[in-house]
Amino acid sequence: MKTLSVLCCLTVSLLLLVGCSGSPATPSPTSGSPTSPSTLTAAPSEPTVTIVEFRFMPNPVIIEQGSSLTWINKDSVNHQISFKSGPLNPMSPILKPGDSWRATFLEVGDFPYNCTFYPAMTGTVNVRLAADLPPPPPAP
Repeated sequence: MKTLSVLCCLTVSLLLLVGCSGSPATPSPTSGSPTSPSTLTAAPSEPTVTIVEFRFMPNPVIIEQGSSLTWINKDSVNHQISFKSGPLNPMSPILKPGDSWRATFLEVGDFPYNCTFYPAMTGTVNVRLAADLPPPPPAP
């Protein structure tokens, strides 16, 4: 009986010793989770319009006043952004496949545009004050 007590004490001592050693612990789901507010550090991405299959995507695009917007030509032909009115009148340089163009919008408003070469390709940039922007989508 005395041997069993000693054996139990040694087992408990050994478990405590192993548990208190400097070996790494498995993190709990919230301690290093990327969705934890204290560890979320991703910067918002810059708004982008993709030109593909003779369309502007997304359309319309909503951005904050003072933001830059980039168009990327992923189509197989040249395109040129032409604003009908507003601060970026009249147009971008010719965008060959793979080219991009960036513009900054300092004024609030709705700015319709089209492709100079394919006038049926139309889009709109909606520039809003930060307080008027829709809330961001929930994190996955």
